[in-house]
Amino acid sequence: MYARGASAPSRFVVLGGGGLAIAGIAAAVTLYARLFSVPDWVLTGCAAIAIAFVAMQALPIRGLRMKRTGVTAEAIVLDLPIFAPLFALGGGMGVTAAALALAAGYGAASILRRAPAPTDLARHGVVRVLAVL
Repeated sequence: MYARGASAPSRFVVLGGGGLAIAGIAAAVTLYARLFSVPDWVLTGCAAIAIAFVAMQALPIRGLRMKRTGVTAEAIVLDLPIFAPLFALGGGMGVTAAALALAAGYGAASILRRAPAPTDLARHGVVRVLAVL
């Protein structure tokens, strides 16, 4: 359920945003993947695992965004300390690492979470990936 006056985004918006996020990540990986070293990939993977854990376990921040019961993806500030250090990798490589970590983390959380609205986690991940890119 959404807060008063708010409505769920249309299916077109969700699918269009997801397609745009996937295209952006694909373009970024194509450009910057060869610059990643093994420790960079490991750091990105660890960040993705941490983001997935936070997305599945975090409690909602009351009144910050939509008020719903049973969906715990609204703690938007809790994943910031996880993916923000990835920007220190520098330039496009840092942005790519952050976007990959967010996409993998929220993708895994939406697959693993047994909740009434697993697409909500994916939608939150799409918004974050688009914001980072």
